[in-house]
Amino acid sequence: RIAREETPVFFEHARRLSRELDVAILAGSFPRELAAAEGGGIVNTSLLAFPDGRVVMQDKLHLTPDEAAWGWKAGRDLQVFDAPWGRSTILICYDSQFPGLSSSLAASAPELILIPSMTGAKGLQRVRWSAQARAVEHHAYVVVTGTVEAAGSTQLDHSARAAFLSPQDAGFPGVIRQGPLNRDAIVYSEFDLTKLRASRAKAGLYAARDQGQRQIPVRMIKPE
Repeated sequence: RIAREETPVFFEHARRLSRELDVAILAGSFPRELAAAEGGGIVNTSLLAFPDGRVVMQDKLHLTPDEAAWGWKAGRDLQVFDAPWGRSTILICYDSQFPGLSSSLAASAPELILIPSMTGAKGLQRVRWSAQARAVEHHAYVVVTGTVEAAGSTQLDHSARAAFLSPQDAGFPGVIRQGPLNRDAIVYSEFDLTKLRASRAKAGLYAARDQGQRQIPVRMIKPE
């Protein structure tokens, strides 16, 4: 019922706010019902709305055990897109933790990685440190944000702390800014894309770039 009735209303609200406020809005992620032509079922989808009416819809690619138990479907495609600020992508929560996805992103060289999440206390740390790893690997900016538990709620364990992250390189602090733990807050910062691109051009250590430059295959020696 949420996927069929609530999600379309919420997504349209995000689109309308984006137009009215003249800002891009990443509207977390919600269960979305697929059309019959797409095979039906429910996916977990994040919507990024732009003021000009353009939207990017990214489906979550890796299901948690709960999502699998609910019968949800995993998405098929990881979108890399050119936003007004630069090359970007969205990794929903658990997707940020998969080395295979990170490796596949290397050729696209995203400059900003957006990570919306909903986690408990342990999951918060998994997403947070995976997000920092993505910033290091891709020499990119990363924004991670989550769902804070409602005051007085005893039903779900929601734990979150928003963060703006940068590469670990000269002139970049690693953690640009982060919000309070488990409290509603507006956290803001600025990203200097010109500085990022200049740093990439001269970076001595840039893992996503350097993995493609290795000429000799790595041999995997396994235990007998």
